[in-house]
This record gives sequence, C-alpha cells and structure tokens, in this order.
Amino acid sequence: MRIKSLLGHSIIWLAVASSFTILLTAASLYKFILSPFDVDLDNGDKVLHFVAYAILALVWFFCAFFSTKIKYTYTKILALVAIFCAFYGVLMEVAQGFLTTYRTMDYKDALANTSGIVFVVIILIISKQSVLKWKNSKR
Repeated sequence: MRIKSLLGHSIIWLAVASSFTILLTAASLYKFILSPFDVDLDNGDKVLHFVAYAILALVWFFCAFFSTKIKYTYTKILALVAIFCAFYGVLMEVAQGFLTTYRTMDYKDALANTSGIVFVVIILIISKQSVLKWKNSKR
C-alpha cells in the first residue's frame, strides 16, 4: 500500500521520467562495445524501440498527470505527452544520423518509437476511468 501511495506523487514520477529520458538518450547516442541490447532477428531492435518509447510515454504521462502545477485535462495531457515523445524519438534518430559515426538514422526506428507511444495512448484512453479513480483516491 505504501508503494501505491508513493506512485501518486508527481516528484516520484518526475524523477523516474527524467532518469529514464537520460538513460534513453545515452542508449540512443552512446557506442556500446558489448551491447546488452543485441538482438539477432532482422529488425529485432524495433521491439526494443517500441518498448522503450512506450515506457517513455507512460512515465511522462504520469509525471504530468500527477503534477499539481499542470491543470490540463486528461486528454490534453495525453496528447501533449504523445507529441513530446514522438518529437523526442525523431530528434534521437536525427541525432544518431548527424552526431554519431557509429549509428544511423532509420525511419523504421522512428516508426517503432511512434508505435510504442500510440500503444500507450490507446491503453490510457481505454483505462481513463481507472486512472482518474486512482488519482482521485490520492486526494
């Protein structure tokens, strides 16, 4: 019960979202000698892109949703977070193409990123009443 209570605080979500964004940026731009993310399937890394950006969208949504300073509606928060995360995903792909010599820009990665974001948006739309109930139980 204590963990559930902690998850209702925006500062926790801000720390998680910021940390995950920094980690994702490093994973996107850093050259790994031995990558823990090697996947042997053709385009198998797209699953990692999908999951990473789904998590990114989810943590940023809860960060904004539980913020006491943001007074937007559920739907507007969801839309803004989706746009922010999609922009960030495209920015990371462009950065890989122009700022590194060991990574390439790939439209399939951007598509996988966006697919993960859209998946979370759909899940959050479907579970809107449950999420609102959870937030109202924190007051």
